[in-house]
Amino acid sequence: MIGKINKVIIKGEFFSDPVSWNFKSNSHTERLFLIYGPNGSGKTTFSKSIYEYKNSIDGNMKNFEQVVFLDDNNGEIEINKNNIWSFNDEFIQKNVRLKKEGLDAIVMLGETTGIDQKIKEKQDEIESCEEKIKNTNLSKYNDPDNPNNISRALQLVINTLKNEWALNDRDIKNHSNASAVNESTINKVIDAPKPSEPIAKLKSRYEAKLKLYRSLPKDSIMINNRLNTNLTEVDDKKIIASLSRIINKPLTDELGKRIIDELNANNELVNIETTRKVVNSSKICPICFQTITTEHKNHLIGIINDIYNKEASEHIEELDNIKIDEISRINFTDFAAVIDGIKQNEINIMIDEINEAIRYYNLQIGQKKQNVFIPVIIENKNVNEKIIFLRQLLEEQNTKIEEYNNNVQNIEDIKESLLLINNQIAQLTIKDQYNNYRKLRENKDNDEQFVKKLQEDISTFKEDIITLNNEKKNLNIGLDEINDDLMMIFNSRKKLQLELNNDLYYVKSGGKRVKFNDLSVGEKNIIGLCYFFSLLRNGHSKDDVFNDDLLIILDDPISSFDYNNRYGIFAFLKRMIKAVFKKNEESKIVILTHELETMMLLDKIRADIDYSKKIYKIENKLLVHYDIKDTLYVNMLNDVIDITSKNDIPAENINKTRRILEAFSFFIYRKKLTEFAKDIDIFNLISDDKIRRYLESSIYRFVLNAESHMEERIQAIPETICYDTWTDDEKRQTIKDVCIIIYSLNKLHLKKLLTDDRYSIVECWYNDLKNNL
Repeated sequence: MIGKINKVIIKGEFFSDPVSWNFKSNSHTERLFLIYGPNGSGKTTFSKSIYEYKNSIDGNMKNFEQVVFLDDNNGEIEINKNNIWSFNDEFIQKNVRLKKEGLDAIVMLGETTGIDQKIKEKQDEIESCEEKIKNTNLSKYNDPDNPNNISRALQLVINTLKNEWALNDRDIKNHSNASAVNESTINKVIDAPKPSEPIAKLKSRYEAKLKLYRSLPKDSIMINNRLNTNLTEVDDKKIIASLSRIINKPLTDELGKRIIDELNANNELVNIETTRKVVNSSKICPICFQTITTEHKNHLIGIINDIYNKEASEHIEELDNIKIDEISRINFTDFAAVIDGIKQNEINIMIDEINEAIRYYNLQIGQKKQNVFIPVIIENKNVNEKIIFLRQLLEEQNTKIEEYNNNVQNIEDIKESLLLINNQIAQLTIKDQYNNYRKLRENKDNDEQFVKKLQEDISTFKEDIITLNNEKKNLNIGLDEINDDLMMIFNSRKKLQLELNNDLYYVKSGGKRVKFNDLSVGEKNIIGLCYFFSLLRNGHSKDDVFNDDLLIILDDPISSFDYNNRYGIFAFLKRMIKAVFKKNEESKIVILTHELETMMLLDKIRADIDYSKKIYKIENKLLVHYDIKDTLYVNMLNDVIDITSKNDIPAENINKTRRILEAFSFFIYRKKLTEFAKDIDIFNLISDDKIRRYLESSIYRFVLNAESHMEERIQAIPETICYDTWTDDEKRQTIKDVCIIIYSLNKLHLKKLLTDDRYSIVECWYNDLKNNL
């Protein structure tokens, strides 16, 4: 299947839109793909996508939405993940770890790193559990000086109950001594129904019920009567309105007017009814004692009837209807057992107040009847409100009578009620103290469960560590193969080897264990590369190793190692590539690098193996064919000159510029860069004083940014100096200054290396500088 791969489509991270890279092989010899990609071009994204694809479960990847392999017909190919291998920073981080064992360096490889990490996590968990147990401090609940002491909190509740509840319980049960109080008592009090009344009202009810309880002998008599609450309500407003009503006077003769005048004078001897009766029953006038003739009597009766017209008659009838009967005072003899004297007096005083108001209303009604033509204005005595209040008082007493009767009927119920009220009073009294005790008890229970769970976890973690250590002993990392590969790289078994001792892989150099601080990152990565290829061979005999069709991705397999070991690694890679291609004609290898120098070294594989290859460069996230014709030095010159026309200048271009100047100073003048920057004889070759002084200052500042590396590259790869804080203009001017100094010192050297266009660009930079100084 690997041989059928034509394209790989990737989407995710730096490749926000799907990117298609071509890996088509036109023959069985075109299976080595070399890709040059500067930092930020997508090189790392590609290797990471393949790594995640290989290690994904059910196609679910953390950082990538899509990794698809297509054939010549753009059909998707199902690739066996066991045949895909990706060596990159993630592989190193996951599979190669260093730790200290004393002062010595210990290397953990592959699953061992995961197991050691798991063991450390378990040990950390044990320490965390032990620390939590220590911080929980269960002893505080028994410490008499600690505010969390449970016994003291319980005793406070018990003492409070002894002060009141125990005495009340004694009285209810008619015991001679206060009732005992213990934890069972507390539970009984707390479990009682929660009261709906405040404690003051509960105590008042308790005292009243206790008094009743004590007052009830066994031969108590039921009260059969009830207070009459069927009281007629009074419409005060209607009475006031009737009395103030104006009745129209009738039209009468002179005698009628005189009669009305007498009525208006409020003469008690003269009123309508009296006058009518006298006239009807007497023959002699009671005033003048003269005989009243029939004709005169009839005339008077007619006048009286005119005065006493229909409206007046109806009003008198209305006044009769609104008269109120007084309320009789109550004899409380039958109710003395329930209604005390104070309440009796309160009720009868209220009856007296009501009757006084009734008498007042009735008096005014009688006066209005004497002369219906004169309105009577009175104040509102609010009789009805008093009657309503009186009815409420009577109903309350009837309720007490019912309770009394019920109490007489079942005195045990009163006792149980008293016990309940006593418990409810106690419940409210001890509420805060009990809540504190309960909270402490809950905290203790929770802490005990918490500690128990932690102790169980510690036991589990210890068992896990034993299991993991057993797994670790059973791991086979191909130690002999790794040591053989290390010997091939360093051409010596003494330079770098791994030693298994007590389940730990010690790093040895020169026959001695390497100190942790002395092991370089490059040496760690070499071990990682050897481990990578040992995995490829794991589980295979020598005869069938690499027989499977493989897709191998190597991200910067050389540039991250020590410089004096690069050729050993280069030879190692060449041997591995030849072995892979020889065993299976379908296998493909993709090597990516961000360094042109590494690319040029890899390009030389062509002279040593029988497999041609394709060289690409990443531009705008896509692969384009790349033809390496010039040296690294020329390529770097071309790159930095071209980059100055861009708005954004990555920091790596300043590192390239520094290496260009290092190469120039070393190969032309045999000077380290720091010596070159201070060499007066060299700078005196620049004839223009202003340019010379400017360049001396510019190059000196640039060089002092870090130590020189070119001369030391025999021993180590040049470090990458961070120029990320520089602005693009600062980076651009630095590139120009370096090119100008090379131009100023050796124009012919530069002219022979560069194209005419690029040489003209540098020449223009020189002239612009000269004109501006």
